Amino acid sequence: MKKTFIKFADRVNSLTLMSSGPWGDSDPTIPEMDTSILDFHSKAGTVNWTNEDSVVNYLIQGAELMSGKKQFDKQRSEKLIRAEFNRANNYISMFNHAALQGGEEYWNRLNEIKQPTLIIHGTDDKIWHYKNAGFLLEKIKGSNLITLEGTGHELHVDDWKSIIDGIEKHIND
Repeated sequence: MKKTFIKFADRVNSLTLMSSGPWGDSDPTIPEMDTSILDFHSKAGTVNWTNEDSVVNYLIQGAELMSGKKQFDKQRSEKLIRAEFNRANNYISMFNHAALQGGEEYWNRLNEIKQPTLIIHGTDDKIWHYKNAGFLLEKIKGSNLITLEGTGHELHVDDWKSIIDGIEKHIND
């Protein structure tokens, strides 16, 4: 996605990065993805992706794992997962972004992003460590950061107001 903001800069007014990290650019001092996430995803092959209860049970575990220190709402999560399952044509395709390849010519070019950029990141993100937010803030000049204390990779309902207000301010400035 970030390549769009370089390649088609004239078509993009602003950028909001949520629970994100650098693409190609890297800082060896930033921790990699937490091994608990990799361990969790290694069990995906045991899930019957055509069975609603199998999918729900698996993904509730993942949602809790990625929720951070804030209170996990199992009922809300289950309701959302069931709605997604019943709406999806191919539920497992939700993981297809892991298979993306190419775009290496846009690596290490974050400093070329000139659009106003808002970075939103939780301090307990196990997929993209919170230090990635600081790295993005440093590389994308003029960017701003909203820190979500205690939030993991999954955004918490208690943060919605801060997120919405921050995005509204970002696009109206």
